Amino acid sequence: MITTLLLGGLAALLLMGLFAPFETFGWWAGWYGEKPGERRLPDPSEVPHTDAAQFVVYLTGINGLNPEEYTDAEMVFLAELQKRSPNIELVEDAYPYAASNEALTGERFFAWFWRRLGDMRGKGALSLITYLVHLRNIWQVLVSSDNRFGPLYNYATAQHVLVKLLEHGYPLGSNTPVTLIGYSGGGQISVGAAPLLEEAVDAPVHVISLGGVISSNRNIMALDGLAHLYGSRDAVQRLGTIFFPQRWPFLRWTAWNKARRAGIITRIPMGPMVHVGPESYMDAQAKFEDGQSYLDKTLEVVSGLLETFETSERSRVETT
Repeated sequence: MITTLLLGGLAALLLMGLFAPFETFGWWAGWYGEKPGERRLPDPSEVPHTDAAQFVVYLTGINGLNPEEYTDAEMVFLAELQKRSPNIELVEDAYPYAASNEALTGERFFAWFWRRLGDMRGKGALSLITYLVHLRNIWQVLVSSDNRFGPLYNYATAQHVLVKLLEHGYPLGSNTPVTLIGYSGGGQISVGAAPLLEEAVDAPVHVISLGGVISSNRNIMALDGLAHLYGSRDAVQRLGTIFFPQRWPFLRWTAWNKARRAGIITRIPMGPMVHVGPESYMDAQAKFEDGQSYLDKTLEVVSGLLETFETSERSRVETT
């Protein structure tokens, strides 16, 4: 029985990997959804501009089924971030794990299957089958990191994030900075999309990686800045260093290591935090010796970075 389950799981994993790029190809070919470059952008006259000093886009981790369902910890984190940074416009409705931006529970042939898994997870079921969501989304992260398929996937993500920004009232031509906060696999997808998004909005775009699993994309040198927050007990974020050889420190000529030497990448240690769940970045119960909660530490660092990005951009504009 156990052998059968293991073989079935391995087969499912391989099939997901085999078909992972085809969703991106299908979107690019125009087989479903709006074709690349033909998506109608929101009419500025229909969406009043939002008077915000900075727009912040949150891209969730690999457990995401759709952009309307976050974990309780994520919802608390986002609500508290908005309180600490009241001058930002927070964009929470971008789904990073599909080139079409279609949620797994949206208009899909297998949407019924993903809804069923979502229901099982919502009831506290932790059976192995519920982790199919994780496996499916991990493959999309790998598509984003691939030098062959990644440019299409990242272009799609940048386009969809642009639409979400405009729907939230982003004023094109205003030079208002944008920050992408990518949690877990969302870190890689943020890094892949950021340079393309910057070309579209013609404004600075920074990335905050919250325990992100990130590859050494060739366009990482085009980033305005990447702040990588990591916990010393977060084994998941270390997978980027292990499984993407171009991040190995002795390969000095790779994009990642060049970006580190150029000061584009800043690594910020967060203490003994794990990747998800109790004692993770968004845990309000776990505390440091001084009594500060892990959640409060994360909010302090993220809100501080947002303020730094905003201040540096304001200074740059004033001196030009």
